[in-house]
Amino acid sequence: MATAPFQLWMDCVQIATAVRTSSTVTVTTASDHGLVSGDYVWMENAAGAIGSTMNGVYPITVTSGSAFTYTSAGSAGTGIAGGTALTTEVFARDLLNPLLNYGAAARGSALYADIGSIQMSASGDGQGASFGFTALQDDTPGNAPWYLTIPDQPRIRLVKKDTGSTPTVADYFFVGMAISFEAQLSASGQGSEVSVNCVDANAVLDRAIIYGG
Repeated sequence: MATAPFQLWMDCVQIATAVRTSSTVTVTTASDHGLVSGDYVWMENAAGAIGSTMNGVYPITVTSGSAFTYTSAGSAGTGIAGGTALTTEVFARDLLNPLLNYGAAARGSALYADIGSIQMSASGDGQGASFGFTALQDDTPGNAPWYLTIPDQPRIRLVKKDTGSTPTVADYFFVGMAISFEAQLSASGQGSEVSVNCVDANAVLDRAIIYGG
């Protein structure tokens, strides 16, 4: 497995259920997830003795437009079930996952960030930091462009950690949310190049305070 010294995580769609049979965890999402086999996902906040063993960073195998599997040791059962508060939880995908980790059939639809496009700046007027990058996809999957399959204003996290390792708070370089996407066709005309603009968590809090009076 090729590794990268950084990971760039972007939240995906809501989780409906996560069920383990032996060491295989099957995750079903509430809508089309837009993932391909070879993506690394970060599962978080699944609670209980069964659910907690599903948490972590794993490479996945896509089984349908709304389901994928990964391998994680633990007891069989349901970790995230419909009707619980955790149905609103989302998982994240690593946009700095090296393309070598994707099979030839999935590589064209893999979503990845151009490492040279990442820009960060700090503000001196108390408005918080800004962050941006370009997300590339060499072809457009049949379901929809990737930026139409994610939550509104998804969480973005840049962390210093090798591919496949589960980050901790100490590894964070930036935490915020994406507020705009500027999309254009790739040079081949088959895929997309999307400029993603983000603000940090402080900016989000400032907006909430202003809105609340």
